[in-house]
Amino acid sequence: MSLDDFGAMHSNLDRIMASKPDIIKIDMELIKNVHKNYYQQSIISSIINLARKTGALTLAEGLESADDIIKCYELGIDLYQGFYFYKPCVDVYSNFPFLETKIDYLVHVIKNKLKENVLIQKNQHSNFDYIIGVLKKNTENKSLNKYLEYLKKQVPNFEEIERLFLLDEKGQQVSQSIHNTNILKKKQKSFLMLHENSSDHSLKDYFYYLGKIDSDRFYTDTYLSSV
Repeated sequence: MSLDDFGAMHSNLDRIMASKPDIIKIDMELIKNVHKNYYQQSIISSIINLARKTGALTLAEGLESADDIIKCYELGIDLYQGFYFYKPCVDVYSNFPFLETKIDYLVHVIKNKLKENVLIQKNQHSNFDYIIGVLKKNTENKSLNKYLEYLKKQVPNFEEIERLFLLDEKGQQVSQSIHNTNILKKKQKSFLMLHENSSDHSLKDYFYYLGKIDSDRFYTDTYLSSV
C-alpha cells in the first residue's frame, strides 16, 4: 500500500497511522526546489526518518531537475518519480536508452558530489581544529575570569562561532555564554537561551558522547541555531 501526496491537503500524519503504508509518496510541493530550501530539507528528513522507523519506503514525486534529485539522494529518499526522467508513455522499453543515459549521468554526478562532501567535511573539521587550538592557547595558569576575557576577544574573529560556553566535568555550564556580536547584528531574529549559568548539559549529545567515544572532539549534525 502506498500513501499518495504526503504533506499536501489531508494526506498527513493521521493517514500514516490509519493506513500503515509500505510506500510514502512525498508531495511534489515539498520536493520542488528542495536543493535550495533548508526548511524543506528538514521536513523531508523527518518524513524519511519516520518511514524508516515504520518500515516504509519513501518516494519523491514530481522531480523535474537534477539538483532536486541529487539533494533527495543526499537526504535518503528511496524511490524517484518525475518528468526529469521521462513523461508518461505507452512504450517504456523503446525509450529505455534515453532513460539509461539520464540515470548514468545522475550516478556520475552523485558520486562526484559524495567525494566533494567528504572533502568539505574534512576541511571543515581541520578548520574547527585550528579554531579550537586558538581558543585553548595559553590556557594554563589562567583563572576562569581571565580565560573568559580571552575568549570574548577571540570569538568575534571567527564567523564559524555564534555562541560559546564552558562546561565542567559534570556537564554543568560554569559561566554565561559568549555570543559573537558580529553575527548577532546580521541575524533577523534571535532567541537567546534563557537557561544560562549553571544549566545542565549532561544529557546533550555533545557532552554525553564525549565520555563514550575515544575522541576529544564531537561534531553535531547541521542545524539552524536559535541564537
